[in-house]
Amino acid sequence: MDDNEHRRAMDKALTYLGYRARSVAQMRAYLAGKGFSEPAVEAAIGKLKDYGYLDDEKLAAHIVEVLGQERGMGKRAVQQKLYRAGIDSQQAKEAADAIEPDEEREHARAWADRLDAKLSEDDPRRRKEKLFRRLIAKGFGYDIVKEILDKMDEERG
Repeated sequence: MDDNEHRRAMDKALTYLGYRARSVAQMRAYLAGKGFSEPAVEAAIGKLKDYGYLDDEKLAAHIVEVLGQERGMGKRAVQQKLYRAGIDSQQAKEAADAIEPDEEREHARAWADRLDAKLSEDDPRRRKEKLFRRLIAKGFGYDIVKEILDKMDEERG
């Protein structure tokens, strides 16, 4: 690896980071896809880590905060987003576990209320099935969804 390749790899990496935070895996794939040698890629990644520009743990915490806490997505959806961002499975699970079960239930209930208000289905059984599918799609687990929908049924009488 020559100094010129290393500088070019760093320039590309910094430009790529200019759009949004990236994981180490995303950066590695990006630089390799741009044709840089493995030593140039690893040198750039090492420098970016040293500077604090690449930090999978911080990225995972940010994704959990935005999706899990601000947007109210379920833990499974958050984990999937972490996997797609290149965060390893153990780190993704640990980061998603920052979403407390009570908080996830609150988010599931809020989504259920919003989605329920938009449904035009009159048949209670079909309405519940649609809500169930939509809540699962939002990343909430079976147990939480069932609990929320059963509670809504009780409230309706």
